[in-house]
Amino acid sequence: MIDDLRGTRTIPVGATARTEGLKDADIIIICVKAYDTASTIPELLTLISNRSLVLTLQNGLGNVELLAAHVSPLQILAGVTEHGSTLLGVGHVRHAGDGPTTLGALRPEQHEQAIKLASVFSQTGIKTTATPDMTAMLWSKLIINAAIGPLSALSGLSNGQLLEQAQWRSLLDQAAAESAAVSAHKGIQLLYNDPIRAVADVCRNTAKNYSSMLQDIRHGRQTEIVAINGAIVREAAAMGITAPVNEDLIRRIRVLGHNP
Repeated sequence: MIDDLRGTRTIPVGATARTEGLKDADIIIICVKAYDTASTIPELLTLISNRSLVLTLQNGLGNVELLAAHVSPLQILAGVTEHGSTLLGVGHVRHAGDGPTTLGALRPEQHEQAIKLASVFSQTGIKTTATPDMTAMLWSKLIINAAIGPLSALSGLSNGQLLEQAQWRSLLDQAAAESAAVSAHKGIQLLYNDPIRAVADVCRNTAKNYSSMLQDIRHGRQTEIVAINGAIVREAAAMGITAPVNEDLIRRIRVLGHNP
């Protein structure tokens, strides 16, 4: 069941929690939390064939590397999306914001595969494009998540409300600027020119959405702070620089509990 601007729709789909009997999939989409990626790999390997594509649509950094340790790099795609949704219950979501979806291949020679899959997604109504620079794509989304996720979790505000309160808007800008500075130090050319504006645009486009990190906090679940803000801190440290805003956000999220 999906709630959106068009009302409430029920879409019947086949679903199972067991992978027995399923194999040789054309495409396998990994959507689990970043900290669960490693534990999905045994089941993933029962589904995959030499012609299968594995698409990670996850937050943070490190998921691609984990998959590439077990799956041919020529079979791995990664994706990011600006769609926002809130889980209301089992099989019931609220689609609270639209936005582009972008796919990229781990290896340049697989870019055509990313283009073809993006076309398939677009034909279903999910506007999707492909980029030849997967690293830039992942970092562009990482910077947005590293700002919106922890600040919405700390404030309890929806994405749009973060822009309306000066205290949180200031922290949004600081987080975006610091994370972008780390990416610039690595020589990464982001998919947008202004990271502060990019974060604000996502907040506006998903104004009624509550971030996944806030939803995790509200439900007493572990957050992805380590894979998101932690990744920025680790990358900064590897280059001999600091990321104090991200470090502080990690500390404050950990105070709320349910985090390693």
